[in-house]
Amino acid sequence: MNGTRWIGVLCPMSLVLGCASATPTPETPEPEVRPIVRSAVEDSNLRALLRDVAEAQLCGSLEGGFSGLPDSESDSVGGTAPAGGRLWIRECGVTSEGDQLTVTVGGPGWAWLSQGKSGFAVRDYLRLSALMTLTGELDLAYARDKRVVSVWFSPRGEVQSKVAPIGDIPVVPENVLTRFLNAFKSVRSYTQEEAQEAVIQDGAALFTKALENGFTLTANLCNGQIDSMVGALENGVIPERPFPSDDVVWLSNERVRLRKGGLDAAGPWRVKGAPLRIDVQLEKGPGIEVRVVCQESAEQVVDAYLHHRDEPTLTAHAYATVREGQQTPLTVANQECPLVMLVRPQGDGEDPVTYRFRAYQVGAAATPLVRCPAPTPAASSPASSPSE
Repeated sequence: MNGTRWIGVLCPMSLVLGCASATPTPETPEPEVRPIVRSAVEDSNLRALLRDVAEAQLCGSLEGGFSGLPDSESDSVGGTAPAGGRLWIRECGVTSEGDQLTVTVGGPGWAWLSQGKSGFAVRDYLRLSALMTLTGELDLAYARDKRVVSVWFSPRGEVQSKVAPIGDIPVVPENVLTRFLNAFKSVRSYTQEEAQEAVIQDGAALFTKALENGFTLTANLCNGQIDSMVGALENGVIPERPFPSDDVVWLSNERVRLRKGGLDAAGPWRVKGAPLRIDVQLEKGPGIEVRVVCQESAEQVVDAYLHHRDEPTLTAHAYATVREGQQTPLTVANQECPLVMLVRPQGDGEDPVTYRFRAYQVGAAATPLVRCPAPTPAASSPASSPSE
């Protein structure tokens, strides 16, 4: 594996942060977290190498990116589970001391909320600002039979999280008494303050709980694919993704759930020398509108969305409307600017739309980095279904 690939193994932390706000349903048992076998623990120089690379390269790969926040109504997290919002990473810092690495990331974002608090319901997109600090250790292992490298980041001590809403909390009365009381202005002010305090406390707790088991980065040496996942995956285990593995080395491979009035932003993707292709399939819902724009234009749209302002006029390098069951490719020729995909739902209904997408650079075929055994023929299976 060349130096660029090794840097890439340490860089996809944005996918990890994207899992931070998921809320499992009460019926879903907590996943079993198995202890990691630290094969590199006796090699202090190797672990120092991992820390040095992360300290020098991590923030450069994260800043400006839109990381998925999982859907609060899904009963699973990461992999094939849908994103229900985004965190726009605007702050990042990495420092090391001894064997410990401290990572701080933050920025504005939005997430779908569906929960009750003190007699009031929240069923809307919450605009928020988040800041998280994790201190922990990096370690590495190699599953030679699978030709998979795994890198773990394991927090030591409590994850520090701060969450603050942007603007008012979208609360509505949930019962007869609160509907009556909400008619008075003084009570409306009180409930808004109460809702804001609840979001600050509960939101911070959700980020903390989701990240307390750290995350796993993997590199498949038989095809060059790099990926990451929240939690401690076992040595050699690769995360599942909505689009099945084939000869494409993808940049993003996600599932998203959007509600009325929502927005999704994915990227940025920096590609040169070959076109960017994005395969988009609408799995459920009447339709979605997809645009691929330069990062600067996308940031203007996102900033307007976060602050409830009118969306600016922009130029799209690719555009499509996708209907249920359709899979539509969007291709953008080589651009000097980093590219971002913006998606909005179509239709007036309250039901969400669910879609999956895969972004990759045309010509970026799977390339073995080591000598791999011939694959064993297997029966074909349908693509992963959307998580409900």
